Amino acid sequence: ALRDEYSEKLIYIVKHADKAVHVTRVTAGEQKAKVLNDHCDTLKKRALQLGVKLEGVAPLPKLNHDMKFLTQLKSALDTIVDTVRSHVVKVEDLNLFLEEQLDSADKKLLKSENSNILRKALQDAVDTDSNTQFTVDQMKLLTDIMNVPTPIPRRN
Repeated sequence: ALRDEYSEKLIYIVKHADKAVHVTRVTAGEQKAKVLNDHCDTLKKRALQLGVKLEGVAPLPKLNHDMKFLTQLKSALDTIVDTVRSHVVKVEDLNLFLEEQLDSADKKLLKSENSNILRKALQDAVDTDSNTQFTVDQMKLLTDIMNVPTPIPRRN
């Protein structure tokens, strides 16, 4: 299950780690590049521990890990994989990075209380039998929510 959950992300990180470290070294300095490189190396080892097949890397012998080890591995992967992958994607494929950030923002908006207003407005617009009228204040709130400025993406 852990392999299924993390293998795609780990393969992506390992595949593009060298370029990401190089760009980070140029743009942010040696210290940040070293930190990113250390994280990528750690995740490469974790991928091999999970049995993920990596290009150009000999797999580890198959081991039966106990539940304690798997729990610790999952905890470690939960805390670092998405963050490191985000840094690598930002360098490797800026369009993918922006797309993922927008998806994340959309999900946050849909889970917030504001989504109830949007959902109600959409349902009322679709429901032709509805005689519900929005007040000026509700419409202003709705348009304010829809017109929230999106920050300009920055590198580092």
